[in-house]
Amino acid sequence: MRKGNSYFTTRSVANSNTKSGTTFRLVRYCMILSFCAGFSFAGAQTRTTVQIKGEQFYINHEITLKGQTLNGVSLEGLLPNSRMVQGIFDDLNPETRQLWKYPDTGVWDPNRNTDEFVAAIPDWRKHGLLAFTLNIQGGSPTGYGNKGWINPGFQKDGQPIREYFDRLERILNKADQERMVVILGLFYFGQDEHLQDETAVKNAVTKTVDWLLQKGYRNVILEINNECNSKSYDHAILQPDRIHELIELAKNRKDPKSGYSYYVSTSYGGRHIPHPNVVKSADFLLLHGNGAENPALITQMAAETRKVTGYHPMPILFNEDDHYDFEKPVNNMVAALTAGVSWGYFDFRKRGETLAAGDSTFKEGYQSIPVDWGINSVRKMQFFTFLASMSQKNRNSEAFVKGKAKPAEMEKLSDSISIDNDYVRVLHNHAACTAAGTPGFETRIIVALNDTKIVSVRGILQLKRGKIAAFKANESYQSPSGSYFEVAFRSNHPPLSKPERWLEPVKNTIIYEDEQIRIFEERLAPGDTRELHSHAQRVVVRLNLVQLTDPRFKPNGTPGGGIQVPNTAKFAEPMVHVVKNLSTDTPLFNIVIEYKLNQL
Repeated sequence: MRKGNSYFTTRSVANSNTKSGTTFRLVRYCMILSFCAGFSFAGAQTRTTVQIKGEQFYINHEITLKGQTLNGVSLEGLLPNSRMVQGIFDDLNPETRQLWKYPDTGVWDPNRNTDEFVAAIPDWRKHGLLAFTLNIQGGSPTGYGNKGWINPGFQKDGQPIREYFDRLERILNKADQERMVVILGLFYFGQDEHLQDETAVKNAVTKTVDWLLQKGYRNVILEINNECNSKSYDHAILQPDRIHELIELAKNRKDPKSGYSYYVSTSYGGRHIPHPNVVKSADFLLLHGNGAENPALITQMAAETRKVTGYHPMPILFNEDDHYDFEKPVNNMVAALTAGVSWGYFDFRKRGETLAAGDSTFKEGYQSIPVDWGINSVRKMQFFTFLASMSQKNRNSEAFVKGKAKPAEMEKLSDSISIDNDYVRVLHNHAACTAAGTPGFETRIIVALNDTKIVSVRGILQLKRGKIAAFKANESYQSPSGSYFEVAFRSNHPPLSKPERWLEPVKNTIIYEDEQIRIFEERLAPGDTRELHSHAQRVVVRLNLVQLTDPRFKPNGTPGGGIQVPNTAKFAEPMVHVVKNLSTDTPLFNIVIEYKLNQL
């Protein structure tokens, strides 16, 4: 860009919506600014650089998800992402603007929207999100569809609107700080009509790329437009047969000093495979999983994309998919990742989740306006919990197994160990096996000692004292809050020992059972006796202070013998015995987690 060019220009007030025939009076922007005097492009010191090598992504010269696997398949080089396209959204149509008002203030505020977006980025990153899709023209603020709102991002001649790019800069700066990649889209169907002609479309591309280059961003990859095969695009150059022209236009804009240029692509609608012209021009390929109800379709789409004429090794990303099922062993995300392609979460408020009169919450969805950018709905927590389970940063268990944990982490682990043998590890108020597929472990049990909260792939679990949550090997959860034991059964253990005979215990209530273990509440009223019965190897979590005895040998017990100390755990070997509760006013209450044995 040459000195003296006017980068941001005056916004005319009237704009005709060609689809509805309705004329909207737009907000007047008085922004005749010169490049030198009005807006600085001096590149700041950046922290994050994204690179593509073959099919893999690198961030700051290190392959993403280094050393991570899922179901035995390497995840290295993938880019877990989420569709967060509304980060700089605004509506310049006063007739529809009130639709997006915040329930707590009664007004729509685009700067609040961006501020809350920026504030949420560190938490996303902490959970393992490496990238998000942002779009200058946003997306449908109702999830799907366009009905008159005006979110152009550009003047009709393609000049950037300053307020939009100010908000964009704040997001890109924070993403750069947090070592995150931004998949930046330029155009969205239903909004491209506000560009007057093809020249304006090209101008918007070159102005945007030049702005990014002069700001010095290296954590951005470009998506020219969202779903180029949508029939709602007005301009032919944004449609499938010619979209590669804009891809090439953006790729050929280079930093005059370093020669740096951006990786560029476009996306297609749900289940649509990229066309050869895009495969030839693009640096990476974007797919959408909308409509792919069966995870097998995701695997099929990845395979078909690699067969398109002109394909050469390059990353394939799903950056939009509104299918979840994170609690299931097979879902669209798992299917994509195990096929060697990245996957992107797309969430919007569904029918019945819309804001109701008097409702001050709007937690559901990352696309529906207004957006709550936090991780605070069940779907959001399920996605981010699943994501965290794959993140190297959150896979403490693997570090412990391989002896790579930091000294402070090892000290914390050591202090929390209640039981650690060849069969099981029990930790008190510490969780080291939260990840799905934790190496060396299978079923994991949380036993609550007081009110305990667990954020998991099954949603938020609230446990009272003595209640349990069991997680199979393919399920993940975050470290609980509260007081609890984490009981983790080892996958490779010695042969199980057995009692000399098997007599099923009575007066117990089984609360969980799978192919490996069963869990029961061991209860016995004061003074009551459980007749002769058997136990396999087991973990016993004691909850009440009582004294027990085997009345066959010590009818009245022994001083200090058989005391059940509350909030402790022990590993017990197989036995056949009779048990009596010697306490006169306190019932026995234990949680027993017992290996299942074949009938003797």
